Amino acid sequence: MRHRVSPGFLALLLLAFTPGSARAQVDIAAGVLVVPGVGVEGSQVGPAVSLGAYPWSGAPVFLEASAARIDFVSLGQAYHNNHLLLALGIEWVPRTGSTMLGFRLGLGAHRESQVVESDPPRGGGTNWAEMVQPAVSVVHELSQGRELVVSISDAVLGPFYAVLDPQEYGVTHRLRLMLGLRF
Repeated sequence: MRHRVSPGFLALLLLAFTPGSARAQVDIAAGVLVVPGVGVEGSQVGPAVSLGAYPWSGAPVFLEASAARIDFVSLGQAYHNNHLLLALGIEWVPRTGSTMLGFRLGLGAHRESQVVESDPPRGGGTNWAEMVQPAVSVVHELSQGRELVVSISDAVLGPFYAVLDPQEYGVTHRLRLMLGLRF
């Protein structure tokens, strides 16, 4: 029997261990996920949403869950890939004025599952991979406690196995361009 843990449960669990005096921040974003240069069709692009939590006020730690879906056709067959990205990391945004440049580095996991659009739809496989996720963001303060965030990140999948066995494994990329609100 397989047990599944939802990203929402993980976020709530992390926030449950937050000291009562801390004020958590939340980041809600929408944008696009790009899988560069796959197959004969080239790059794939699809919508993405993201929920981030900064459980300790003033600490640079974040927890992020992101989901995306990419629909595509290959050799006359319709597919869609569901993407789930989970990351825990650090963020550095030097506070100098109302518009700031920030940097993030996260470690986590990426899940990609494929669905073949037949009647009825059938699964085409699921794959988990470790990831390192660097990002750059522009943060603009809208009002006290509310910020507009534009970020671009690269989920680098498979870096650990690529180092351990470069003959067998390589890295792949999942690029995200997101626009969000932090409060």
